[in-house]
Amino acid sequence: MGSYATKAFFKKKLQEFIEDEYKYFEVAPAVDCCPKCEKKANKKIAIATATKDDYPPFHRKCTCSILPLDDDQEADSLNRIRAQYASGEFPMKRCPHCSEWMAGNAQQCTKCGGFIIPVSKGGFMDEFEKIKRDALHSVQEVESKAPPAEQSFLDQLGDTPPPVKESPTSFNFKRVGKAIGILICLAVVLSLLGAYLKGTSYYNPPAQPQYKPSKFDAFVMCQQFVEKKLKAPSTADFASSTESTLTAIDRNTFMIISYVDAQNSFGAKLRNHYACKVQHVDDKNWKLLDLAINN
Repeated sequence: MGSYATKAFFKKKLQEFIEDEYKYFEVAPAVDCCPKCEKKANKKIAIATATKDDYPPFHRKCTCSILPLDDDQEADSLNRIRAQYASGEFPMKRCPHCSEWMAGNAQQCTKCGGFIIPVSKGGFMDEFEKIKRDALHSVQEVESKAPPAEQSFLDQLGDTPPPVKESPTSFNFKRVGKAIGILICLAVVLSLLGAYLKGTSYYNPPAQPQYKPSKFDAFVMCQQFVEKKLKAPSTADFASSTESTLTAIDRNTFMIISYVDAQNSFGAKLRNHYACKVQHVDDKNWKLLDLAINN
């Protein structure tokens, strides 16, 4: 359960104490509480003036709880725990190292051999430092009684093993890994640079194919020039390209010889032969060089 949820849980418990007409409460420390939690214990706290710092959790993984108190009752949860430890009647608890069930007053787990320090006046850390000092003292006594050869070996060994020297022919994975990482970063930078340059003005699109005029294009343009010379252009009936002569003088200049049937001013439909010479200027423009119409 997270610390915020646990705070909300104990806040609700205080509301239940008020509903049961309790005005005070105390912190019930866990069997393996730390010195910080011990300082919160054995204190009679008024529920009406209690803040979030007066009830658990006081730190991460805090397992302390709270108990209601009557008006004439004193806070002595920590004292009761110490008395139960001293009498050896403390209930079962779990080992903090392997979670195995064990006697409440046991100081060492029978499964993993880990030390479990009972609640004391000085707190958990004082007891832990005491056992640590005793263990170091025992090790020093063993080393002092060792033979000279073994003693010198222990001195050479020290607290940490000697560094392993790398063989010149050994494969250095660490250096190879760094080199591979540098190459990957360089490849990414080059790919991004190439994508950037491709999107800039350095990119030249392919040139569009140039328009090349044909004899049929000149044939159609000549029909438009001839229509402008007729009396009734809407009645014009031009000859097909197969009935006409289409000649390319050069790449852009053409001569078209053909005929057109159209009405004259009196409404009579007559055939008019024409010779038209045109020149291509650009994609959309043609120039009339010569036009002769014979009735």
